[in-house]
Amino acid sequence: MSNEVDISENEQLEVHPTVFQKLLFDHTTRKNVFLATDSYVDLGEGYLPHDEITIPKITGEHGLVLRPRAIKSREEQTKRSRDMAEVFTSSWTCNAQNNLVDDAWFGRKHVFDTEMTDADGNPSWIPTEGKIAFIEWTIKPME
Repeated sequence: MSNEVDISENEQLEVHPTVFQKLLFDHTTRKNVFLATDSYVDLGEGYLPHDEITIPKITGEHGLVLRPRAIKSREEQTKRSRDMAEVFTSSWTCNAQNNLVDDAWFGRKHVFDTEMTDADGNPSWIPTEGKIAFIEWTIKPME
C-alpha cells in the first residue's frame, strides 16, 4: 500500500528541484517547518520533534522517511491525533473550504475549480482551465 499513496522525495527533487524549499519554508517563523513528532527519533540527530525538516533529511538515503498518515500504524495515528490535535481532512473537504474563502474573497464562485460529484457519489472537483480572471476591485472605506 505504501507505494500507492506515498511519493518518492528523491524523484520529486529531481523533477522539481525548487519545490521542496518552498514547501518546507514557514513564513511565520522564517525557518523551515518542523517534524512535530517523535516518530523519527530512531534516525538520530536532526530528527527530534522540534527539528526543522531540511531537504537532505528527506532525500538521498533518507528518501521515503516521511510517510503519509494513511500508511502509519493505527497506534501512531491515534497518538498524533491526541498529542498534536492532528486529524485527517479529506482533499474534497479542504477544496470545499478553500472555495468558500475564494467566493468570499473574489465575490464569485468557481474561481479555481468547480465542485462535482462523480457517478459513484464521491465528491471531487474539476480544475479551471486556462488563466484565472482576476477582476480589479477597490477596497471600500469603512463607514
